[in-house]
Amino acid sequence: MNELPLHSREIYYDIFDGQIDELRWVYLALCEEVEYRKKTLKEKPKPTNFEKLYLEAEKICKRLDMTAEEFIKKRFLPKQKERLEKRYKDFRRKYQNIVVVDEDDPRPIREQIIDIFGEGPVPHFSNPEFRKKK
Repeated sequence: MNELPLHSREIYYDIFDGQIDELRWVYLALCEEVEYRKKTLKEKPKPTNFEKLYLEAEKICKRLDMTAEEFIKKRFLPKQKERLEKRYKDFRRKYQNIVVVDEDDPRPIREQIIDIFGEGPVPHFSNPEFRKKK
């Protein structure tokens, strides 16, 4: 915990400190993995230039009689999701240890985590996305 950056510790204390053990464990494991991957990157990732995106969206919106926000929400993001969905699905199929949690799932977080890792002292990972349908 002490090896994590300050902002990760602040988030832990503000949000996850009072949560169930499983949720705190998942957050700490995620932070450790992020820090490990930061160290293994050969070059720093370039941030997306949102200003350029908005300028281009404004140019297009003048022709479509929309605002930039409407264009991005109604046209740009759905097209991007459609374009990238196959890549994400192939990636998740190749690396099946990555779990995509459905945020619309009505079950409590604890039940979802137990479904993925099982119950007991030794976690047993099972990706719900790739389980064989009965």
